[in-house]
Amino acid sequence: MSPQKNQFHQIEQPLGLKFGVALTGVALIGLNFWWFVFSRNQVPGD
Repeated sequence: MSPQKNQFHQIEQPLGLKFGVALTGVALIGLNFWWFVFSRNQVPGD
C-alpha cells in the first residue's frame, strides 16, 4: 500500500460562515470574561 499524496484536500468555506464562527468564538470569550469580572462583585463578604 503506497502512501497517497494529497490525501486531504482543502474545502473552501463561505466567507459568511468563517465570520460567523469567528464572531461566535469572540462572543463566547467575551461573555466568559464578562461573567468572570462581574461575578466577583457578587461574592458576599462579611
